[in-house]
Amino acid sequence: MTPAATTTYTLTATDSYGSSSASVTVTVTPVQVTTYSLTVDGGFGSGTYSANSTVDIFANPANATSSFNMWTGDTLYLEDSNAWHTRVTAPGGANITITSNYFLGVLALQATVAQVPGTDTGTSANRVTTPDSPGALINIGYQIPSSHPRGIIFEFHGTFGSYGNWFSQVDKAIFNSAALQAGFGIVAVNSAAPGYWDYKTTYPKNLDFQNVQATIKYLEQLGVMSSADKLYGIGDSDGGYFESAVARVLGFSASALNIAGGLAPYFDPSVNVPTANGVSHMLMPSIWALAQQDGTSGVSMGGIYPEVIGIGPSGIEQGHCNAVELLSLASPVPTCNSSIVPNPFLDSIADLNFYMNPPSPAYPARFALIPGLSTSTAQAIFTWMQSQGCIDANGNILSNPYQSVDWNAPTVNFKCSQTPLEQQFGGEPYNLTSDQAGDLMDQFLIAFAEHKFMSEFTDKILAFFEAR
Repeated sequence: MTPAATTTYTLTATDSYGSSSASVTVTVTPVQVTTYSLTVDGGFGSGTYSANSTVDIFANPANATSSFNMWTGDTLYLEDSNAWHTRVTAPGGANITITSNYFLGVLALQATVAQVPGTDTGTSANRVTTPDSPGALINIGYQIPSSHPRGIIFEFHGTFGSYGNWFSQVDKAIFNSAALQAGFGIVAVNSAAPGYWDYKTTYPKNLDFQNVQATIKYLEQLGVMSSADKLYGIGDSDGGYFESAVARVLGFSASALNIAGGLAPYFDPSVNVPTANGVSHMLMPSIWALAQQDGTSGVSMGGIYPEVIGIGPSGIEQGHCNAVELLSLASPVPTCNSSIVPNPFLDSIADLNFYMNPPSPAYPARFALIPGLSTSTAQAIFTWMQSQGCIDANGNILSNPYQSVDWNAPTVNFKCSQTPLEQQFGGEPYNLTSDQAGDLMDQFLIAFAEHKFMSEFTDKILAFFEAR
């Protein structure tokens, strides 16, 4: 007998003298399937994995006229079937196949560059540098299709950055391509002080607030947007803190903070915030996209910006407190604490959400996101990083990329930073450029979940905007 489950069998023998019975139990112990199979068609992550383990998967890079749409197939096991980088968790015995799908015929990302006459009133109390003179021309880049039913997204650069970063940096370009596909226009604006925003001076004395207003007026007069367009804001790092202020001051429809906790007063309904429309206690629907290890490097950049890179644990906690404040409308702001639950408001009906990006693998195909970087060069860089002790066999980055000689670090634990990359691969046959080496550093930081704009939550941010 070969039963599929534990079974008791009874045999009865009968003849003219009577009958006799005996029983026996056959115990069946099921074989425990300890792995599951994953096939990623059109992406990275295929393999066999331990039951119930979580695996990162990535769609292959889109080209200039396409953007990622969704995963199809066995999407039950995915954290987010609409994100080009997501995670799979499955039980033993599962046989999973998923396929990446793309929007085709997307507008190529191409900024129209303009100089907007800045305002000539207001005084800046910028924390680090002195802004250009009042009335100076403000550089902007924009791409606003004739049809943009979702409205306009205003974008604010990080420290040392400029409007051009939103069209040249890999993950920001991924975000913008998806935004165009979703029906948004995009406008990236420079700060009045080179590389820094003023978020201390209140409206209307703040030059940066006024310059954003001037940009809106300029584009309306140009006829590429109208007063009926809904406005949204997104900023990273220094620009994220500024964005949390300007969105409320100018009455945007929603706000997205990437690697920025946000300014507490702008999430506290008890604080009277001067605004352009006079509604001083209005709160802003907001979404946070934070990095789990942001600010863990302990690296000081020195010079005019002596602060530690990243917002640090306290900044993450403050962002969480701002989210809780916005959810509960409690006043004053709840006490910050370290008991942060990633994504605590997932799929809630509240006017916010809060996401935390954990570390993920750096792998050769991920480097193919970088324009002009060949598959062979990407593989060579990956192999070299392993030899230098920067990553393990699975692509996990073993020490903080900010801890390198390029950033005046107290240690040199990370040996694969920009200068060594250029020295190793700058010549034949790879011809790695300085820009490509910088883009690689960005990918290392995102993979380590450090302080760098990430496109992982693009679909969530755009969906959040679309709902408002």
